[in-house]
Order: sequence, then C-alpha cells, then structure tokens
Amino acid sequence: MISLGRRRALDNPDVGLIILHSIKPPEGGTVSLKTLAAPKDARKAWEKAGKELQKENPNFSKASKELEKAVEIYPEFASAWYMLGEVRLAQNDRPGASEAFEQASAADPEYANPYLSLALMQMEEGRWQEAADLCSQALELNPQLIKAHYLNSLAHGSPGSLDVAEESALLVLNNNQAKTYPLIYYVLGFVEAQRENFTSAAARYRTFLEVRPNLSLAKKARGQLDQWRKQGLIQ
Repeated sequence: MISLGRRRALDNPDVGLIILHSIKPPEGGTVSLKTLAAPKDARKAWEKAGKELQKENPNFSKASKELEKAVEIYPEFASAWYMLGEVRLAQNDRPGASEAFEQASAADPEYANPYLSLALMQMEEGRWQEAADLCSQALELNPQLIKAHYLNSLAHGSPGSLDVAEESALLVLNNNQAKTYPLIYYVLGFVEAQRENFTSAAARYRTFLEVRPNLSLAKKARGQLDQWRKQGLIQ
C-alpha cells in the first residue's frame, strides 16, 4: 500500500510505477480473440499478407492467396476473413468481399470490424436501414467505437432519424475525431437544416467547407448556402 495523500513538498515524488487494469474490459471491438487460437501456419500466412498490404504498392493477389490459405487452415480465423474482405474490396470484388466479412462475423460474433465494413457497403448501395442495423450491432459490442458512431450518424441521417444521427455525430465531434471524419460537420448541418435551424446549419456547413473544401459534398453544401442566402434565411 502506498498512500498518495498528505505528502509534503520535500517528500520524494517518485512512488514507483502504477499500472491500472480495467475490472471488465469493453466487450467486442477491433481485435478478434480467435486470432490467439490460430494454428502456427495460419497465423504465418495472415502475417505475410499483413506485411504485403503495408507496402507502398501492395500485391493484392499475393495477399489474397495468403489469406485464403489462412482461412482454409483455420476457418474460424475472423481477422483473416476480415482482411480478405478488405483485399477483395481493393480488387473491386464486392460479392467476394461481402462473403468474407460475413464469414468473419460468423467466426467471431464479438468482432466489430466486419459489421462496420458491411455497413459501409450497404450505405454505398443505398440500403440505409440495413447499414443502421449493422452499426447498432457493432455499438452493442462496444459503445465507444468512434468509427461505428460515425457510420451510424451517416446511416441514420439519410432516412431521417435525426436524433440518432445527431447523438452519434456529436459523440464523434466531442472525441476530437472530426479531422478523421470531416463529414460529421455535414451530417450535423443536415440535421439542423431539417429542423429549420438554418443559422446553425450554415455554421456547420461552413466548417465542413473549411476542413474539406474538395470533397464531393462540398459543391452541394455551397449550393445550399447560396440558396438560403437568396431566400433570406441566413446572412
């Protein structure tokens, strides 16, 4: 026992190294515990694929072969399935990527990453409710996943679930992740616009334009601001 209270100015401030451990770590997340059980050969193939993907110009075909080898040896290798899905996306094989992400979530239901990749794919195809459901699954595993909240705000913003979209967007913003996910400003502007809070919406859109003036939605944001000015809704 080391008492940290009632210490005097001239006391030695060094009380040694204190390591804190969470009593109960968050359930789910970005690491699959199934990786620990992977056989040596499967893990070696997975690691080789990872090293290949870290190169400046990765050979996706080579990485894909290593990952397919890994999951053949160990079908419950969720991390390898997930990585294979990302590689297939890079190769424009969307059906194959979707299959790999589904295999990853089936192999380890506590692994959140596959849900997020599937959610993004659903959004790209305009399936907002399906994307929202996948985001909810990821947040049930770990409510602190910032990427999950970011995608959740996008998924709920489009169909009009404004309160849910705003809650997730503000959580991303309050965790200083706006630089990583600049579309958060656009989402918050869209939410305020739907509520006819045009001054607040304009402020969010302007911040979005300052941070990412060249994104595809920037033109739409500028057009909306011009329209509101002409209508006399904002200065």
